[in-house]
Amino acid sequence: MRAADPVPAIAEADATGELADLYEDIRQTLNVPFVNLVWRHLATIPGVLPWTWAAVKPLYAMLAFDRAADALARVPALDTLIEPCLPEALTLINLGESERQAITAMLADYGHANARALLALLAAGARLDGGDIDDAAYAAETAGSEAGAAGETTPATARTPGAALPLPGLDTLSPATLKVIDVLNSYGQIADTAIVASLYRHLAHWPGFLALACTVLARPQRDGVLAAEVRSTLEQARSIAARLPRFGEAPDRLAAEAREAAAASLNAFTGQAISRMVVMGAAMQRLL
Repeated sequence: MRAADPVPAIAEADATGELADLYEDIRQTLNVPFVNLVWRHLATIPGVLPWTWAAVKPLYAMLAFDRAADALARVPALDTLIEPCLPEALTLINLGESERQAITAMLADYGHANARALLALLAAGARLDGGDIDDAAYAAETAGSEAGAAGETTPATARTPGAALPLPGLDTLSPATLKVIDVLNSYGQIADTAIVASLYRHLAHWPGFLALACTVLARPQRDGVLAAEVRSTLEQARSIAARLPRFGEAPDRLAAEAREAAAASLNAFTGQAISRMVVMGAAMQRLL
């Protein structure tokens, strides 16, 4: 693995002015302590992050969207495939109760953000590709569930995020940690990609957990279980996204070059990275 991050992105610490405000809006709306790589990457394409965020932000206020994302993040097929580790065994690799709580919170934050990003960005990508979304069909389908849930607090408001931790640069990690991240990043892949999931970099704060996940999840990876769940998750997400309502301005507001680059990026992230990390995050949650 190369030590430098192969995907262009504007780090949260480097964001200023309107971009810093946009990053803060993303963190506040999702109620997570970080800005996912996909948003930081879109910020490198002129005009694309403001357009994309305006197009998808209203979805995050919809209870039906929240429920669909929560169901997607669950990946129930993993329940019978992955056993939790003994707490006593985890202490032997320096993962005491406080460390386990911090890892659990981080995995929950990423699971929350990734499932929602997958649905929202599939919908945004379809708009960039010229796809039609049936607003009336979605409204009719979700009206009953939303009306029945009147007054309920959406998960984005009710959840408690974990602590904000710095995102280690790949060039700051040891060769052993880089190797483990490289292997983990290959798990569940259904297409070649240069994208290195930020979750693994964040989990480098606990290299013992990365080593554990790399070892325990090797069998379901080898058996094709993880890739099969990624394909299933992506198929489910595409079906849901196809029925999401449209918001924001038409994509022709973007310059043709930016629109083409945005469509390619969204297709790559949703099809090769975010769908995979929904499954991998759920798999790692089951280890604790």
